[in-house]
Amino acid sequence: MINPKRIAMACFILLNLAIFVPNIYRSQVKITKLQKEICALKEAQANIKDKIESYDKEIESLKDINNREKMVRNKLQMVKHGEIIYRVTK
Repeated sequence: MINPKRIAMACFILLNLAIFVPNIYRSQVKITKLQKEICALKEAQANIKDKIESYDKEIESLKDINNREKMVRNKLQMVKHGEIIYRVTK
């Protein structure tokens, strides 16, 4: 003979599973999405740290007067007073 308490308990368990399983699945999907986003942000953070280090090195190199002069000559195309520049064109 089938026990009515067991049937009620089985229905209760199935009802709870039907209610909570979709929520658990959506939560798991959100967790994996957030973990991927965290990995992407950590990678971007590492790239930014590398850029900061390269900028710090560039700033340190500009403390030397010779490096500053070289940068001004190359990037800004400036010359010293009385200096003549010859440009070769094809």
